[in-house]
Amino acid sequence: MDPKSNPYRAFLRKIPAFKSLSDQEIDVLAGVIKEKKLEQYDNLYREGDAAKGCYILVRGSLKIYVKRMGVEETLTTLRPGAFLGHVALLDGGQQTVGCDAITESLVLYIERQEFDLLLRAASSFAFKFLDLLTRYVVKQLRESNKVLIELAKSEQRSRRPRSLNDPGVQAILKDVASRMHTSRLDEV
Repeated sequence: MDPKSNPYRAFLRKIPAFKSLSDQEIDVLAGVIKEKKLEQYDNLYREGDAAKGCYILVRGSLKIYVKRMGVEETLTTLRPGAFLGHVALLDGGQQTVGCDAITESLVLYIERQEFDLLLRAASSFAFKFLDLLTRYVVKQLRESNKVLIELAKSEQRSRRPRSLNDPGVQAILKDVASRMHTSRLDEV
């Protein structure tokens, strides 16, 4: 498909994080993205799956979850514009959470193999996208560290530190996990 005729080119152009991309770089992105339609309750990926790429939610809603002692715990709900699975482009490891469609949804995705080819070809888009991913992951890490440091300081000052099983501590840890697995590209 010709990137200029890609129906998602205009959508990509509207994402603030992509404002620094030239029209040619947007064309490269539009040329490598694929779409995946999900029915309600369809699984996008499961915890432990091989990470295959990153996703941008175009339409619908998704939930990010973990299973603890056999019980599924939702970490967050994603809305259009959410960016997820981005660490897969960096390390190609395993998914650390699961992701299911809450409603009928549409995601755009970039496969790791495609991205690696662009990097090897020294594509300017690939380097800008890599920079974006790096800044994005660092931002998430800094925010999570800030929350964890505040929790540690609070517990250190307390005369009766809470256990990790305390509901308040669990809520904070859930918030940190949510921050690490989701965000919006316009927050970078």
